[in-house]
Amino acid sequence: RYIILLTLSIAFLISVRAGGLIIYPYIILFAGTWILLKNQLRLFLRKNRKTLLRLVVQFAVVLSGGYLLGLLFWPLGLIRPLSNPLESLSVMEDYSILIRQIFEGNWYWSKSLPSYYLPKWLLISLPVFILVGLILYGLHFIVNYKKISYAELIVLFTLIFPLAYVILIRSNLYSGWRQMYFVAGHIAVLFAIGSESMVDYYRGKKVIAIIIAALLLFTSLLPMIHYVRNPGTAYVYFNAIAGGNKHAWGNYEYDYYWHGMKEATLWFDEHIQQGDDPIYVASNFNISLYLKHRPDIDVRYVHYNNRSKVPWEYGIFGINYIHPDQLKNDRWKPTGIVKIFRDGYNNPLAVVIKRENTNDLEGIRSARLENCNHAIELLNEAIKNDPNNFVLYEYLGECYYNRNDTLITQRFIEKAKSLHPWSEKINMIDAQLDYDRGNYEVALKKCLNIVENNNKYHNIVPLLISCYEKTGNSKMADFYRAKFLNLQDNKNGN
Repeated sequence: RYIILLTLSIAFLISVRAGGLIIYPYIILFAGTWILLKNQLRLFLRKNRKTLLRLVVQFAVVLSGGYLLGLLFWPLGLIRPLSNPLESLSVMEDYSILIRQIFEGNWYWSKSLPSYYLPKWLLISLPVFILVGLILYGLHFIVNYKKISYAELIVLFTLIFPLAYVILIRSNLYSGWRQMYFVAGHIAVLFAIGSESMVDYYRGKKVIAIIIAALLLFTSLLPMIHYVRNPGTAYVYFNAIAGGNKHAWGNYEYDYYWHGMKEATLWFDEHIQQGDDPIYVASNFNISLYLKHRPDIDVRYVHYNNRSKVPWEYGIFGINYIHPDQLKNDRWKPTGIVKIFRDGYNNPLAVVIKRENTNDLEGIRSARLENCNHAIELLNEAIKNDPNNFVLYEYLGECYYNRNDTLITQRFIEKAKSLHPWSEKINMIDAQLDYDRGNYEVALKKCLNIVENNNKYHNIVPLLISCYEKTGNSKMADFYRAKFLNLQDNKNGN
């Protein structure tokens, strides 16, 4: 029975994520340590070679059987059973795709998040009563460390090790601690041990025991209330340390599993009737999953901030991957809002919008064709209608600059920066203006500020190289020139 259950458990872990492979070193480590700690067991195995051989065979059957069963639900693993799972584990450890993340009210690439990102997320997203229980467990461990059982040490190790490991190797974590949800069971076990041990410790002092139990019970009501208020997005929980969900919105990633999109899409399906003509819908999420029965709806994926660059009639957008400055200052709101979908804390999760005209789309198309006069006319009209759309400011500023209207460009850039101070393109045009005037040191400083805020904005590199050359720093100019050429080679697939 134990052999079957252990085999199935290993198979389940491997079939879910490549990280399940960690069970192998765990089993070898704990089994080996157990044998080393038990003198009588070692002596018994030495004297009973048949028993030892049987255990080795069973051990091999469990490990190999669990591995092979796990691959049945892992198509990539079936193709190359040895190399592909290891490659997947390597990719999981250092995920190459970078994602913009909001953390502590700032805007980061996921690979550049602070080293304390994971501990901070645990601190602000675990319910307070769980944190209290973990503190009680810490006291329990200090007081009773000589009596801690081997099983308890296993739980403690398998909680601390993976957390410490991903922090030390600087894994590409994002969207809270969702990549580490598998340690939630360990946290629950240690919480239970800590809470029970403290109540037992004060069992003779009923008043204190009752106070501790009441405190844990009271703080457990907070997440229960949260679940009742937010049945659709209950997983998005921030405790009092983060200021609750109301304060966390705009300071941390919120509905990162996009649950709010389902409600928005189903509402759209109900209120926008099916007709003979196709309905073009833009979205930053795969809402086609909810619209399979609507052949008249043509869904087009587009990043929220790039919505003006593609044709559509309606937009269904999640409030995700948007700069915290936009969120906190209500500058995320587009024109043509039909309905905003909010959680139980009145935080926006998704929005349905209707396009009122195509001035933005046609203006951007004209700007790309360098038809600046026509683009300026259209984009100015579009901005009047949609003043929060910073992409329109970027294209309009570029058009003014390309038309050599320096004074108008400067005034416009100053206005654009007051509304969208973090826009790389707007700041790059500002730096270019200083460069054109011969203010090379000022231009260089502005270029470096852009690089510091977003080291993935490669459009700034040519101007940065020119600034270094003009300021006499040929070494840094050569460094960025080599970097830029490497980027171009990678882009062209050379």
